[in-house]
Amino acid sequence: MKPALATDAAHASTRACRAALAAAGRPAEPVAVAFGTDAGVFAAHGLPGVVMGPGSIAQAHTAREFVAVDQVEAMEDFFVRLFEANC
Repeated sequence: MKPALATDAAHASTRACRAALAAAGRPAEPVAVAFGTDAGVFAAHGLPGVVMGPGSIAQAHTAREFVAVDQVEAMEDFFVRLFEANC
């Protein structure tokens, strides 16, 4: 079993992601999810993280996995805002 990820809301990575989401007009509040990632493993070794991405977990890792184009475009907008504000 992989460890859960629980990056502090005050951590710089969380704050940066929330600011970029808000600037893009997207919901910016962290939420808990019921799926696993390797992020908890990294966090257990001192590398905190944030897990996010386009699409729905209900469509991920299935025989008909897909992500709608508008979701990919929204993620692109998020990354542009994140990099512009932090690089």
